[in-house]
Amino acid sequence: MEGENPTRRYKFFRPRQAARGYISVSGGSAFPSVYLFNPTSTHYLVVRDFQTVVGSGSLLYIASVRGKTGTQGGTIHPMVADSSIPAGQLWSDNAATALTPDNLQRDTGNSSMWSHDFPIGIVGPSWSMVFQQAVSTTTLELALIWEAILPDELDWSY
Repeated sequence: MEGENPTRRYKFFRPRQAARGYISVSGGSAFPSVYLFNPTSTHYLVVRDFQTVVGSGSLLYIASVRGKTGTQGGTIHPMVADSSIPAGQLWSDNAATALTPDNLQRDTGNSSMWSHDFPIGIVGPSWSMVFQQAVSTTTLELALIWEAILPDELDWSY
């Protein structure tokens, strides 16, 4: 059938290739930042969902950057129990300066989330998607869901 990718049996989400992760970082006197880093050379990370708990009314900066900084941490679990964890690492950092965002989310109440049917971003090999609290001295808690896909599946990730 036209428009179908034979290597991807269905279009949207493959739970066996997906992970969920959580990490918390305290800002201290800097800007708390979380990186979802793609350490592979073969897969892309399709970021399906995120949710934060941060200060009320502040902004969450989001950007794509090459590499990562800080300390690896957080908790990552496969979406399907007893499966292996797909590609993706969580890193946290307290940046001295604010990130130049390519996207931002306003926190409504005490949280921010992605509420669309399409991914917020796709992270290529050796790249990161960075989430940064726009107000220093606060704590950023971030939960993510992502899927690791091969390059030939990119056009069918939506």
